[in-house]
Amino acid sequence: GFYHSWCDICVDGSPIDILGYFKYAKYVITDTFHGSVISLITNANFVAKIRTNRNKLYDLLGRSAKNPLRM
Repeated sequence: GFYHSWCDICVDGSPIDILGYFKYAKYVITDTFHGSVISLITNANFVAKIRTNRNKLYDLLGRSAKNPLRM
């Protein structure tokens, strides 16, 4: 893990730990493509902040069954 001065707690976990955090989270807030993918895989409720990765995220979210525009 990395140290971020803006975090109250920095968590360093194994890949299995990280998947568990996503799977058992009430909500996930992410601005990364991989965070969105893991949220979809673990069926987590999530919000994705769009930034410079917008093309990949628009494509991913457009294909997702969780896309609110497709419901």
